[in-house]
Parts: sequence; structure tokens; C-alpha cells
Amino acid sequence: MRTLHKQAPPASLVENQAAWTQRYKEAVDAGHPPPAVWATTPIREGLRAETQERCAYCDAAISHIAFDHIEHYRPRNLRPDLVLDWDNLTIACPRCNGAKREQFDETNPYVFPFADDPLDHFVYAGDLVYTPWSDRGTLTVSHLGLNKFGRKRARRRRLEAVAGYLARWKNSSGAARVEHANFIIDDLTQGDYFQTVRAFLLTAGFSDPRL
Repeated sequence: MRTLHKQAPPASLVENQAAWTQRYKEAVDAGHPPPAVWATTPIREGLRAETQERCAYCDAAISHIAFDHIEHYRPRNLRPDLVLDWDNLTIACPRCNGAKREQFDETNPYVFPFADDPLDHFVYAGDLVYTPWSDRGTLTVSHLGLNKFGRKRARRRRLEAVAGYLARWKNSSGAARVEHANFIIDDLTQGDYFQTVRAFLLTAGFSDPRL
């Protein structure tokens, strides 16, 4: 998980939020299947832009392996009034969205990268995500399965690739070393598992003010 920032909501959401939310709530109150009023192209594209098409929770790239889900941080069953609240919406991978489902505890909520600094809750070491002092972090890692084998394997493969970039940087000098450093920073910024890679680079002695 990495820190994320909200952008402006799409104009169509601003214009229709009240009416669409009311439509959703009326269907729920009547016991009818409620419409997926959030599943519009402008909303999905706006949320994808905020996360760089990566899962807001596990930070995995989604689009090339699965169809992303529009995620309600506070679930629809608990807060139907927030079904179209822009601050309550993000993009999640099928695994995180499916694991979270409609679980939510206001007294011990999941870490949310738009409102929380992940480094206040998680420690990244190798392919693991530790939560030595944060109950909210522990809940998030446990419920979303962030340390399950498949997740660790994906992070490990990412680190193996980064280790190759780092070796080339260490074995170069002059202008070539600068170019390798620039590549590593671009890869860090644009690639998935940002905090995992950043922690690895710092531990490996990659000193760059852009970290």
C-alpha cells in the first residue's frame, strides 16, 4: 500500500450524485436489487487515474491480469448514503475486494491510503508486510490476505527484477550510473508494490534524494 491522493470527481458524478444515490436507496428500501449506479465509465476512469490502475490496498497492477473492481471503503450495506461519495470510492483488485466484502468496523477500520499514511501502520521487509504496532494494520493485512503465498511470491518476483537493476547501477560509474539511477526511480514510481521496492532499495544502499 502506498499513499494516494484524491483528484476531482468526474462532472457526471457531481451532477447526478444526489439523484443516483436516492435511486439506489429507494431500491434497497423496497427490497429490490439496487442498480450499480457507480459503474459508469467516467467514474471508473477517474478512479483508475488516482491509483495508476493499481489496487489501492495491495498495490498490484490489475489491468493486464484481471478486471478491476470499484471498491466502496465503507460498504454499501452499511452506508448506502455513501454509495457515490467520491471519498469512499477507489479501485481494488478482485482478491482484495473479494476478501474485504462487506466487513467494516468503524472502531478499527481498514487502513485507507487516501486518508492514512501506510508507513504509520506497516513495515516492509523483503516480500513481507509487518504490522508490529498497528491494530488497524494487523486487521488490514489479515483480512485482505496481504501476506498469503501468492501475494508474497508476486512481491518477491518484483524484487528479483529490481535486484538486477540495482546490480547494474552498482557496477556502473559516471553518466551510466546516473542513467541507471534514473531508470530505478522511474521503475519505482511507475511500477507496482511501491513501498516494498522502496524499502528494498534503501536497505540495499541505493541512496537517492528522490526516495
